[in-house]
Order: sequence, then C-alpha cells, then structure tokens
Amino acid sequence: MEPTNLAHPPGTLIFGLLTFAFFALLAIVSIIAFAGEPVGWLVVPISVFFALMCASTAISFFTDRHQATSTELNFKPYFGKRTALRWSDVRSVRYVRRLRWFRLEDASGKVARISVMLTGLPGFAQHLLKGVHPSAIEPDAMQILQDTAAGN
Repeated sequence: MEPTNLAHPPGTLIFGLLTFAFFALLAIVSIIAFAGEPVGWLVVPISVFFALMCASTAISFFTDRHQATSTELNFKPYFGKRTALRWSDVRSVRYVRRLRWFRLEDASGKVARISVMLTGLPGFAQHLLKGVHPSAIEPDAMQILQDTAAGN
C-alpha cells in the first residue's frame, strides 16, 4: 500500500485568512471608534484574541502535514519537531468527537492528533486499521475508522 499524505485543504487557509482579517479589522476599528471609552477595553482584547485564533488556523495549513505508511505515522505536532509513531507501538486510538480528531498514543506516551479535516483520511484509516492491534482501538473510533477507510 502506498504512503498517504495528510494535509489541510486550501479552504482551511482561505477561512483562516479571511476570519483573521475580519477580527484584526474589528480590533483596529474598535481602537479608533472607541478611543477612551470603556467599551473599547472589552472589544479590542476579544477581537485580538479571535484574530490570533484564526491566524493559528491559517498557520496549521502549512504545519499540519503528516504521512501514514504501512509501518508508521510521521507527524509534526503544532509545537514540536517531526516524529514518527510506529503502528505496532500504538496502545490507544480514540475519536474525540468534540474536537473532531483521532488521538493516537503509543506505549511511551507520545501522542498524535489527526484532524478529520485533513485530506487523505481514507488512506490513513486503512494504514491504521492494518497496523494497529484492534484491542487498542476504542469501539466508536473503530466504527468511524472503518467507515473512513471505506471512503465514507
């Protein structure tokens, strides 16, 4: 089976940049419009906070690039260096519905979080299902992985 590349679709970059621009502009307008008024002290920090969160979405378009092979998952955490997680070492696979990602953990405590927004997810699911022992995969994650591997 060929290696599978996992990356964000271009829409992630577009969404991140547009929402960043909106909140950054809102912060600038708030500074100008509410200069010296108490409401400005509330709107500006909130707008800056959301602008930074949206910027992190745009940044993840460039940083969240992983590769699944028949033996391992090569990934780079948001903060940290590129590393590999061998399928045979994976001890836990969960699907975190609230955050919409798969959480993989190996015996040494190394954790990989794979967003369901990434392209190439069916290939990732196929590699994972072949390489990870079924007892390490939680039942709800197993069903989602099987559906994903089938292209659903």
